[in-house]
Amino acid sequence: MSVDFLQTSFEEIIELRARVLRPGRPVETAFFKEDHQPSTSHLAACCEGRVVSCVSLVRSPWKEEPAWRLRGMATDEKYQRQGIGTGLLQKLEELALNSPGPDLVWCTSRVEVIPFYEKQGWQVASDLFQVAGVGPHRMMTKHLNTDLHGLANTD
Repeated sequence: MSVDFLQTSFEEIIELRARVLRPGRPVETAFFKEDHQPSTSHLAACCEGRVVSCVSLVRSPWKEEPAWRLRGMATDEKYQRQGIGTGLLQKLEELALNSPGPDLVWCTSRVEVIPFYEKQGWQVASDLFQVAGVGPHRMMTKHLNTDLHGLANTD
C-alpha cells in the first residue's frame, strides 16, 4: 500500500477528524480554535487519494514553557495498526523540529492510545482526567531535540 504524507488544509482533514474523534456528534465539535492560526500546520496521510489519517500541530505553551501541541490525531479504522499513524506522527515531529521555535511537543491522549505514543518515545505527564463528552485522558510530552537525534533516554 502506497501512503503519501503531506501538509494540507484544515478543510481536507476535518471530516476524518470528526468521524473518528467525535462519532455521532456534529462536525463542529471537532473544530479547534487554533485550526486557522498562521502557525498551525495540518498533516494528512493519503492512500489512493483519500485522507486516511490526520493530525494538526499548533503553537501552545506547556506549563508556561514555549511548546508545540499535537491536536486531533485520527486514523480511519480500516487503516489502523498498519504503521500509517506512526509515519504521520514522525512527519509531525520532523515538522516541529525543523520549524523555528520550541523542541517540546505535548498532547492530551485518550487512555486507549497511550501505548501508541509511548512506543514513539512520548511520556505520560499527568494524572488521569476526563474530557467532557469524550472520556479519560492523560497529558503526554516529548522533547524532540534529543528524541529525534538518537539521544533519548533508554531506560
